Amino acid sequence: MHRRHEPTNVPIEILRSLVVILDRGSFTNAARELALTQSAISAQMKRLKSILSDDVFEPGKLNITLTKRGEWVASFARRIVAMNDQLIGGFSAESRVGISMLYSGSVLRKIVSSCREAGLDGIRYHCDTSTNLLKRFEAGHLDAVLILSSSPRPDARAGWSEPMVWTSSKSFEHDPSKPLPWLSWPGSAEDEIAQHAFRLANTRYETVFVAADLTSHMQAVSSGLGYRLMPLRAAPADVKIADAPYLPSVSHIHFSVMVGEELAQEKAETLTRCLQDAAR
Repeated sequence: MHRRHEPTNVPIEILRSLVVILDRGSFTNAARELALTQSAISAQMKRLKSILSDDVFEPGKLNITLTKRGEWVASFARRIVAMNDQLIGGFSAESRVGISMLYSGSVLRKIVSSCREAGLDGIRYHCDTSTNLLKRFEAGHLDAVLILSSSPRPDARAGWSEPMVWTSSKSFEHDPSKPLPWLSWPGSAEDEIAQHAFRLANTRYETVFVAADLTSHMQAVSSGLGYRLMPLRAAPADVKIADAPYLPSVSHIHFSVMVGEELAQEKAETLTRCLQDAAR
């Protein structure tokens, strides 16, 4: 039987699209990041289904939901894409470092200065949410990350915790008989800590603002929309550190420096020290 046209390989661009869909949460966002049309992304996923003779995504679901086979495929896709990228860039002296968006301002400047003083040249910096940075690090797309989490990470090369505070505009006043107006950053460690505090204190609250970038959040705070939870050190001078009795107590946030095993030991130690010293 002639089998020349039977599929034997999954194109790397299809696997990359699958990984980006999962990381970005939708076909539309993946198309934007990969500079493709949404129809092209859809065609790639249809081809993947055809090659595997099985569904990768749960049919009829509004959100991106993997099937059992899809979870298995996705785990291999991440590893294959990571190895492909390492193969292409394996001899580059460039290091890829991810920094949480919350510290993309003053801390980034300190990190850049510290790395230069330590002789670490050729670093490409990526600023994103901690969730996305961790996914990219685990997939091999980043060599080191400085991320935030609601609990300590035992796999971190270095870690520490810092206090969290409620912030608002200096003129903002809240009627405690009404639900607490809360500014949310979905998927962030700050949101996890805030929601845990709300549950423990049985606090009535309402989400009045949702965004996934720091600039928008600070504009919302300055506009007097409500309260935002953030690390004390990250609170700018033009906001109020709120300590009203109706605000729930919150736990500390945890910082982690994670460095990939592919880096040479000396470079990994130097990079860890630079990230830790600049961020603490």
